[in-house]
Amino acid sequence: MGYNLTNNQQDLLRWIVEQVRNGSLPEEFVVTWIVDAPKVGDLQGDGVPSIKPGMLDALAAVGMLVCTPFRSPYSDAITDTRCTLTGRAYDAVDTNFGAPDTSFVTHLTPLADVTSLDNEIKTRCLPILGQAVQTQSCGILLCGQRA
Repeated sequence: MGYNLTNNQQDLLRWIVEQVRNGSLPEEFVVTWIVDAPKVGDLQGDGVPSIKPGMLDALAAVGMLVCTPFRSPYSDAITDTRCTLTGRAYDAVDTNFGAPDTSFVTHLTPLADVTSLDNEIKTRCLPILGQAVQTQSCGILLCGQRA
């Protein structure tokens, strides 16, 4: 399942889930903006990503967070937002936001990754295989011999 989130929004959610998992942040937390620098729960300063109210709105719109904004009594500005992480947030982060699993590609194309071959095989066979691809129209050339 894909999620309609920007890379910055995905990075923010990864950071939040990581902080919850390592115990630095509870699943329910408050984001407070102090002179444009966010305070997330008890976390602030270096290491806290840039967070704007719209980013939290985007995460809430796709079901990753439940958010309640609080506005200043003196202006219409949002001063705090109470957020609760949902199970869907963990699922999205754990599946890399629904990115397809491409781990099978190296099994389908074994010569796509030749780093595990020893140097002798690389020296003897890879130049020949490169020539075979360029010059041979049928048959398979293996280590200098026709199969």
